[in-house]
Amino acid sequence: MTSAELLARLRTMLDEASAGFWTDVEAYAALSDGQLQLCELAVGVLKAKKEASENGDVKIPECLKALLTTEMSVILTSGTASITLSHEALELISVLYTKDNSQSDSVPCYIRKASYGDVFISRNVFGTANANSEYFVSFQPPSTVVLETPVSGSYGSHTSAYIKVPGDISATVDPALPSRTMEPIVQFAFARMLAKDQRLEESVNAFKNFLQLSQSVVME
Repeated sequence: MTSAELLARLRTMLDEASAGFWTDVEAYAALSDGQLQLCELAVGVLKAKKEASENGDVKIPECLKALLTTEMSVILTSGTASITLSHEALELISVLYTKDNSQSDSVPCYIRKASYGDVFISRNVFGTANANSEYFVSFQPPSTVVLETPVSGSYGSHTSAYIKVPGDISATVDPALPSRTMEPIVQFAFARMLAKDQRLEESVNAFKNFLQLSQSVVME
């Protein structure tokens, strides 16, 4: 799915073969908003499933997999208590801690739910001598991962996997999401354009269509 295909579909719905009342810039901005809105709905579903799961281990919606990003921190200094992701993150998926920075001794961190309270802090004991140490982190949007056990010693790194914010769609930038998301994205943009034209009843109906089409996509 290309940005040109999205634009053409939107202009067909607007009954406008080329830029007239609505410019390409306005159209691409509306399509970008639709893509982001769909991502946020899918992340909301993902969060709800994680909260309902005992261990938070749930399947990532198919439409979000293209936005899954992995990032490794630099070697951390002693006392480091948080790391900042270089991209704006919508949802943290996993974190691995590597004790010796060789990637040969990585252990998964437990991403603590807010509802867990401090009950796990007592188990979060750091120590290279203890092979059974358990490491915990929490996520504070937009881009901070809090290490609930600060780094001890000048070694180690964390590798974070997260769902990133999709880039804006433009004439030169295609959508980040897969082709099956085209219809809900276009419906959102259609609703947005109609609202700008004060065609509010039509806009509301288009937005309802967006929600209906999005439901099947975000639940995959």
